[in-house]
Amino acid sequence: MADITAQQPNEEATTVTSPNAASAAPHVTAATAPTTITVHNSKSGKAISTDLWGIFLEDINYSIDGGLNADLVQNGAFAYNRADNPRWSHLFTWTIDYPRAAARDVSVRTDHPVAAENPHYMAAQLGASADDTDSADTVTLINRGFDGMTFAAGTRYACTAWVRAEGADMTIAAELIDEATQADDGGAAVLAHAEMSINAHGASEDHDEDHNHAVNTPTVHGWQRLAVTLDCTGSTTQGALRFTVSRAGDISTSNSTSNAATAAIAATISIPAAAPATFSIDWVTLRPCNADGTPRLFRDDMVRALHDLAPRFMRFPGGCITHGVETSNIYRWKRTIGPVEHRPHQYSYWGYHQSFTVGFHEYFLLCEAIGAKPLPVLPVGVSCQNTAGGVTVVPMDQMTEFVQDALDLIEYANGPVTSTWGAKRAAAGHPKPFGLEYLGLGNEDKINDAFRERFSLIYDAVKRAYPNITVIGTAGPNPSGEDYDAGWDFARRKPIDMVDEHAYKSPQWWFAHLDHYDGRDPLGPATYLGEYGSWSNLQISALAEAAIMTSIERNGDTVRMASYAPLFGRLAHTQWHPDLLYFDSERTIPTLNYWVQRMYARSAMTHVLDTTVRNEPRFEPEPRNWTGLRFGSVDAGSFVFSDISVTVLDANDATSANDASVANDSDTAAPSIVHAPDTTLRGSGASVDTGLHVTADHYRIAFTARRTDGEDGLIIDFGAVDSSDYFRWAFGDWDNKYYILKRVGDGIPDEAVPAVEGGVESNRDYRVEIEVANQGQHVQVWLNGQRIHEYRDTSEQNRFVVSAGRNTTAGALTIRIVNATDQPQPVEFTFDQSPLTGSAHGTATTLAAARDAGKPFEEAPARPQTVDVSAADLAHWKAEPYSFTVLTLPEQPEQ
Repeated sequence: MADITAQQPNEEATTVTSPNAASAAPHVTAATAPTTITVHNSKSGKAISTDLWGIFLEDINYSIDGGLNADLVQNGAFAYNRADNPRWSHLFTWTIDYPRAAARDVSVRTDHPVAAENPHYMAAQLGASADDTDSADTVTLINRGFDGMTFAAGTRYACTAWVRAEGADMTIAAELIDEATQADDGGAAVLAHAEMSINAHGASEDHDEDHNHAVNTPTVHGWQRLAVTLDCTGSTTQGALRFTVSRAGDISTSNSTSNAATAAIAATISIPAAAPATFSIDWVTLRPCNADGTPRLFRDDMVRALHDLAPRFMRFPGGCITHGVETSNIYRWKRTIGPVEHRPHQYSYWGYHQSFTVGFHEYFLLCEAIGAKPLPVLPVGVSCQNTAGGVTVVPMDQMTEFVQDALDLIEYANGPVTSTWGAKRAAAGHPKPFGLEYLGLGNEDKINDAFRERFSLIYDAVKRAYPNITVIGTAGPNPSGEDYDAGWDFARRKPIDMVDEHAYKSPQWWFAHLDHYDGRDPLGPATYLGEYGSWSNLQISALAEAAIMTSIERNGDTVRMASYAPLFGRLAHTQWHPDLLYFDSERTIPTLNYWVQRMYARSAMTHVLDTTVRNEPRFEPEPRNWTGLRFGSVDAGSFVFSDISVTVLDANDATSANDASVANDSDTAAPSIVHAPDTTLRGSGASVDTGLHVTADHYRIAFTARRTDGEDGLIIDFGAVDSSDYFRWAFGDWDNKYYILKRVGDGIPDEAVPAVEGGVESNRDYRVEIEVANQGQHVQVWLNGQRIHEYRDTSEQNRFVVSAGRNTTAGALTIRIVNATDQPQPVEFTFDQSPLTGSAHGTATTLAAARDAGKPFEEAPARPQTVDVSAADLAHWKAEPYSFTVLTLPEQPEQ
């Protein structure tokens, strides 16, 4: 960990920060005298965006199905398949039991389905009678949902299913069971029970009491939609939904559940059991109900966590799932509205399944529920550039459909009920327009001619038809590089209203680039930081995010919107972390990063003010005047390394080694070249240290690498590898597609320069040379004699950050202080006009924790604490180590 010491600087350092300039800090150690913060509050300040802080909801990490979607059943439509996951079948998550194993006769069928868009359903054969030893007249189906269903005592659950009986009338018992508790008969305890009768195909068409789905019941093919409520008598996190189906009259209600809800949706017609019968089922759902008995669309706790963030907008649906793995997998919004049975399912970019039960209409409803403006993102006819197949494009003669999709979405959101798509919105139960203001086009796309042509086609059509809609373009996945430059150049030339930037960077990078958003042209395209984060759930990452958010806010006239990503991650089912919130079946788990976002959004400013900061602590990094060398594997492959050496390029540098087999004895004059023996690397996650420890500011590492087995690349760590600040070269990263030079700061690796396309081939020698100068301020990497990376960085990190502003509507003056050092720092405040006079009080909300506190998948070890503050408190204020504080002081609100 970097050492930050307290010492009186040789001279007082003064930094004047304004909304248009970032602070530049000299390289000195932490101050012991108080830091003086002067807030220039006699002026009104610069007006900034009132839509600055929002959220981004993408269906990643099971965020929607298995998350926000309150349906407890997984794969209720029997639509899972090996395209979602090679291990999945249409019966994934279902357990199907017969009384006798020999009687099992289950199939997945597609003939005469409920909905042609999703044709698969399950069919089970029931025998002629219980005396038939080769078959059975009863079948049991169990669905455990996502890692077990959570049931709460006293809660009502609404269960629905489409069923069909062929060859005989049948009885179906629906039960909520607790598999963690054993009943008297040795089976799972029953928490709720109901029985229903199913008419054989061709019976009457009665008892459809739920009109949420525009599908006739029964259908011409004999499907009937069952709906039953189940009142739960116990609580569990290991629950399941169980159906027991038999020929009519063969099930007797359990005595233990005689008071449970019972529903009959069709009268039983007695048909003698003479021949095998077939039971079919599809579209099974189970939702907890609200107090008024209506089934919940969303999980209450997850919605509450979003509402508490006070987001001004919500971006949806992506992210990478917007443009998909290939053009056939692109997210098409029109397929996600209307009756859920007719929304075509598809595999997810993130390696699981999308049911679209929560589609665009539900997204708009969620925006309303949490008070956020909608920011939908639509594809522009190009697929994700970061997939194995690379970019695929929709032919230009098929782009008319994508143009119309954009126009129709705006009409769906804003059009009158007399319009085609406004009428569809009204038919879905929402005649009032949703008030769409923003529309995103594209996501992290490769900025080439194919993209520009297709983007322009949609953009121009939208601006002609709806000039007041703010259209947001894209500038690649990183805050620098080819796509970033090309995306911004295209946006300025066109011009585009706003550009969506993404930046996943380490704390070290953020602290060194707090000026990243300074100096942007207020007359050019605005900036939307649509995805950002700092690669961990540690407190140091939360503080880095708090620091860059001061920069975003300070430039809030040109940076108009920002949203952290990803938003949610289900425990044991994440494809990406860190995430803002984790969850399982029963709880939502906030992180330190979440609390930072919440603190900002709940103290949003309308104007930013100039501040003058004197004698702030300065960050002094650890010296990086030595290098080690170690190799690590990515997959189960094997590598051989030979001709390994480190050459000292500065004549006065001493060279040593911690292994006598590597270098001369320390009493002997050090050579300019140090060699290490050949070595091998085998197995997934394996690593090998060369034993080198060479002291130098300027050196060259060289070795030959050869992959003898496997399909992936490797990683090479060099520099001060035993510290928290060194370098890593990924040789065949992202499925062996890229070479990436990374800077590891605070123990967190991050791209130092844009990735270069390239991979590793087996049984081929690669000569690697790495030159490091000025303790890592200049790094170059050569591969087989060709330079592929060059990194330069002389920036200094500012880990004590201050900003101020006001909310003229609320009548509040706000000061934000980020102290990402290990020392408490005394602070003295001065104001042009004192905000606290007489007995007036403000509040101070502080999030403080140890630097390395916080872990992914675990609840934040600290929460913000709020105390009252007076003028006397401000005269003796102290910024705690590794803390973020928001001071809110009263002002006279605007009338």
